[in-house]
Amino acid sequence: MKLKIISNYFLDRKYFIILYYFSTILISIYFSAETKKIDIVYPLIMSSYILVIFFLIDFIRYYIFNLHMLRTSKNRYYKIKSYTKEQKNILDTIELVNISAFGEISKIKTENEQKNFFISQWIHNLKTPVSVIDLILQENEEYEFINEIKEENERIKNLLNHLLNIMRLNEFTRDFDPQKYNFYDEIIDIVKEKSAQFIHNEVYPEINGNNKINIIVDKKWNRFLIEQVINNAIKYSDKNKKSKKVIFRLKEKEDIILEIEDNGIGIPEYDINRVFEPFFTGENGKDFLNSSGIGLYTCKLISEKIGAKINIESKLGKGTKIIISYKKEVGFKNEKD
Repeated sequence: MKLKIISNYFLDRKYFIILYYFSTILISIYFSAETKKIDIVYPLIMSSYILVIFFLIDFIRYYIFNLHMLRTSKNRYYKIKSYTKEQKNILDTIELVNISAFGEISKIKTENEQKNFFISQWIHNLKTPVSVIDLILQENEEYEFINEIKEENERIKNLLNHLLNIMRLNEFTRDFDPQKYNFYDEIIDIVKEKSAQFIHNEVYPEINGNNKINIIVDKKWNRFLIEQVINNAIKYSDKNKKSKKVIFRLKEKEDIILEIEDNGIGIPEYDINRVFEPFFTGENGKDFLNSSGIGLYTCKLISEKIGAKINIESKLGKGTKIIISYKKEVGFKNEKD
């Protein structure tokens, strides 16, 4: 980087150097013609000496200024001292541009916060009639069509919660609260909460693994992550299979690993590398019209936020496996058998 500053300095002044020596030669020729003595070498040496002194002073100012400019690109609070009027004008212009840019950024940020607040309130207001519908359905469970309405109402509720959580991701640090808890018990609790969804879709959950594993992570966000994976596993279950399963495997190796595997329809090989992209529904989206393409994308975002890694393995017609890896925190200890 420093060599680039040096090379740029001389490239910027190449025409000046050429004109300087050209004028020196012309003056030498003129005086040589007047005095009838040809002596060009001595004037060139003298002019070169003057030029070197000028460049030495000018280069030091140029080099320091540009070096500080490079540091400013990494730290906008870094103070730069100007050595010439030209440099001062550059700094004044940059400052004016920065003030204008930060003003626009602040304005856009405020507008986005207002929009997010409005949408958040709107979502909360929408959740009220959904809850009322849920209560009405519970009072009329004797009708055969109630289960279908229940399922669609639950889907609306999940979509609203999903949207709300996506909005909260923008302010993740404010909402981040890591805590230690038994991971196995949490998985059981999530599955129990999803029992109606499992029963309605005739999918059987199976939980295996170490029931003594504790984990330190944001419980709320991790729960939402696992729920989204379960929703996908149930949604894309194979209706033609008699035995539909979602298997949970909890392991402890170098990391804490949760595998959620289904025997559903699977994902085509040409789609597998794009499933974490936003709004990508792939081949399966043609058969499942309620696919939004944001479920796994949200899972990817949340996993990165909570310090986990999420991967996927799938075979078309066989099923899909989601692998979530959690790092062990410093001072982390599991319960002993």
